[in-house]
Amino acid sequence: IQYRIDLAEKVKQLKQHVTEHTLFHLIYKIQEYIIANIGYFTINFVFKPLL
Repeated sequence: IQYRIDLAEKVKQLKQHVTEHTLFHLIYKIQEYIIANIGYFTINFVFKPLL
């Protein structure tokens, strides 16, 4: 019974770790996307109307 509890706990920890890792990766990708697009929007909507 103890072995099963330990296994369940390990699975729980692993799931939590995977979730955290996925969230971190997602946030990183979103940041990357936003930064890439800020340049595009800045050029097209700030500089071009001024020129």
